[in-house]
Amino acid sequence: MDLRKLASTVSTRLRGSTRAARSHALSQVIVDNFDGVIVIDSTEKVLAASQVAGRLLGEPELLGRRAEEVLHRDMLGAVRSALTKGTVHKSGPLAVAVLQQGSDREERLVVQYVVTLSESEFGQVACVNFWDVTERRRAEEKLSFLASHDPLTGALSRTGFCNEVNALFEPHAARQEGLSVLAIDLNRFKAVNDALGHAHGDMLLKQVVSRLRATGARLVSRLGGHGFAQPCHAPVRACAG
Repeated sequence: MDLRKLASTVSTRLRGSTRAARSHALSQVIVDNFDGVIVIDSTEKVLAASQVAGRLLGEPELLGRRAEEVLHRDMLGAVRSALTKGTVHKSGPLAVAVLQQGSDREERLVVQYVVTLSESEFGQVACVNFWDVTERRRAEEKLSFLASHDPLTGALSRTGFCNEVNALFEPHAARQEGLSVLAIDLNRFKAVNDALGHAHGDMLLKQVVSRLRATGARLVSRLGGHGFAQPCHAPVRACAG
């Protein structure tokens, strides 16, 4: 029996066992972290991970996995950049990734993440911290939408319409082309509200917007009450009639 080969094999197994034990101990430290945390070594293998990381990534088993198997491509790119040219203890920029979850991968989860390169007993490791910002993003998108749109019909509000028309006007003016606005007012709308109730009046307003959009109009606006408008890209004489 080759004793040197046997000694080498035993030593390798002991080192592997010790590394696995240390990796497990590291995972126990971060397992209950409120954020998603993944520690990745220089060979791009997962050394440790929090439970939240597994939930956010849709991967319950992370330890020992290849980073490319579990991370979003943007997060993976940030990890590789940190491992190859990062500065120890210096965090990279905050970034956002959209994760696909569910059996059909259609559920979208928005996470914000940051990658930090650190020195450890495993050598240099990349630590990925990430957290769910899906609801915050939805709230921001809703606020942004309401700032320029009518909440009832989804059409542009007066402010949103003015902004869009101003943006359209500049190139038209540069080309000395006409730009007109078609204004629409519903006659006897009050009679509809009085006879059928406001719920039916709201349905009528939504129907007006839907029908205007069906003509191909992109920038339909509800100016307030029962007044609507949309820009015409053709000169005024072409829009008239």
